[in-house]
Amino acid sequence: MAYGGTTPDDQLTEVETTDDMAAELGSAAFQLPFPVRVANQEVGAVTQGHLAWLKRFGLLHSEEATHSYLRQQLPWLSMMLYAQATGARVAIAADLIGWIIFQDDLHDGPTGRTSRDAVAFNRVLFDLTLDVPGTPSPSPHPLHLAWVDLWRRATAGRSETWQQRAAGSWRTWFSVYLAEATWRERGTRLPLESFLPFRRHSFGRDLFIDFVEAALDLDVPPGILDTVQMKTLRDVAFDLSAWPHEVYGLAADVARGESHNLVLLLERERGCGRADAVAEIVRMHRAQIARWQDLRAEMPTVYDAFHLDEPTRATIERYIAGIEDLVAGNWCWHHRLAGDGRFHADVLQPTTDGLPAYLHDMGIA
Repeated sequence: MAYGGTTPDDQLTEVETTDDMAAELGSAAFQLPFPVRVANQEVGAVTQGHLAWLKRFGLLHSEEATHSYLRQQLPWLSMMLYAQATGARVAIAADLIGWIIFQDDLHDGPTGRTSRDAVAFNRVLFDLTLDVPGTPSPSPHPLHLAWVDLWRRATAGRSETWQQRAAGSWRTWFSVYLAEATWRERGTRLPLESFLPFRRHSFGRDLFIDFVEAALDLDVPPGILDTVQMKTLRDVAFDLSAWPHEVYGLAADVARGESHNLVLLLERERGCGRADAVAEIVRMHRAQIARWQDLRAEMPTVYDAFHLDEPTRATIERYIAGIEDLVAGNWCWHHRLAGDGRFHADVLQPTTDGLPAYLHDMGIA
């Protein structure tokens, strides 16, 4: 794996799924049009700091749970997603990714099965985003307490504009769990045209992209973020991230009885087999790569239209490169863990209460 540099458009990095996945899903080859980088820090040190943070808030206890959690290689993932982060921001990125995974997996169990429970849990977090960062949680739940600390650190030194935008992104993501719980209660199955935009929200598009600015200590002009070109770049970036996840995470979704998976949805709507559904996702993915490259080519025109000076253009280009790191890091992590780690059956296989074993062992449900 090469780090740094650039990948020309006509030299897309292409990697096929593992033999085991190919046998189950059909041949799939996702392309990577971006350079692959990793943060310039020792992953062992970042991991130890992250584990200490989790244990401080009671999210990890036993050696067995810690071992199961570490198989997911989340600190390494965070260093790939935010490859240009430095200093304390590397540690915040690791804690951010870890917290998001805990929250997401928790809602695959009882907390996410009913709208009542989903509202009760997430209303605490929702309300905390409306208060000053660092406001104590009224709930003693470890995830609530850990989020307060994470939010306080993430907002330190950030502008009021960024804090308001990021707080709104968190509220949108928290509301996803209410929507999903309601659909489980009603047996709702979204059609493709509704699922695709919703998946961007449920995959945490805005959370991850907002933190690019914080991790890289950037302030992107709000007017540029509101352009249709930049909004579309954000959408396309997370299609490129989320769609491979639908393939790599299919076995785990099937084990949980989850119907909102792009592979399963294509099978239902188009009456096709699994291999054809995966082939269609690959085709869609490649079309979005072409769309991304077209949008990138349009950005100089946007800069000219706004009469941006060179330092501002450089800031936006670094921000876009940070989004590309998100896509590249996510892709590398999924491919690396395709046959092990987070997507291995004994890591995410639900126990009798519907929770992954590593989360169940922590006793926080």
